[in-house]
Amino acid sequence: MSGKGEKGRKGERRGRRGQKEEKSDVPATPKLKKLTNVKVKEGQKVTLKCELLAGGKQTKIEWYQNGIKIGKNETRKIKLKKRGALSELQLMKVTDSDVGTYTCKAVNDRGEDTQIASVQVMKGKKRELLVINIA
Repeated sequence: MSGKGEKGRKGERRGRRGQKEEKSDVPATPKLKKLTNVKVKEGQKVTLKCELLAGGKQTKIEWYQNGIKIGKNETRKIKLKKRGALSELQLMKVTDSDVGTYTCKAVNDRGEDTQIASVQVMKGKKRELLVINIA
């Protein structure tokens, strides 16, 4: 192939010295690692981890519960780790209000990717005291 044919296909071929032709400032289309469904006991903490496999530093990661964007508050924390490639959503002391479908969404100029996981809260067994009056 001539040099002209290779010039228009950046990222697909390597240069003469084996170096990638793709520029580092051009992000890849986002790609996320699959999320895992979670079952947790009421009152415990749970962490959902969303890992960005491709997409670059310009990629923005967002969390949603049942289609509604999640922000930080005293019962929910969002942490970015590994230079923004890992986002953790921590739910503190889960309750029934935390049950639902959670979506991790990665967005940049090249596109977006989403992964979905469900959170189920298991109720602890309550001991009931039966009082019998004997007359």
